[in-house]
Amino acid sequence: MRRVALLCISFLLSLIMLFIYSIHYKESRIGLQYSEAPYMDDIKITHKKDGIIKWHVEAKKAIFADATQVKLENLRITFPDRKLILNSDSGTYNPTNQSIKIEGNIKAETNNYTISAINLSWDASKSELSSDKKIQIVGKDFIIEGDELSASTDKARLNNNIKAVFK
Repeated sequence: MRRVALLCISFLLSLIMLFIYSIHYKESRIGLQYSEAPYMDDIKITHKKDGIIKWHVEAKKAIFADATQVKLENLRITFPDRKLILNSDSGTYNPTNQSIKIEGNIKAETNNYTISAINLSWDASKSELSSDKKIQIVGKDFIIEGDELSASTDKARLNNNIKAVFK
């Protein structure tokens, strides 16, 4: 009789544990469905060509939206060969073609000038920088503004509504 009672109690406890586990499993599965996209803190991305660093990105946070979009927060891009450092609030990196779209409070600095912009796009395959918003370039003896930019490794061109002041 005692064995039957212990067997019933043990079976009942097993059912209770199974019930509790199934509730917990169901809640955690639902929680995973609605969770935030995967992300990493304090990331670094380096682009090299022929063993030479062309640019280097550092970001406080990288959110992996999908296979072709990594959203970057609080980023810093360094172009060592140009001695140019760019800081921005955010950007989107495409790892398949290594392009970067940069947005929000953009400041790029070199020894000779500072660039301020609302947005910039970097196409690594063409080594081209472009923008369709207002750009301001401030140097020691000049200020130049335009509403559009296209730049490559050897030239830069401002278009639309150009203003220049030389000191």
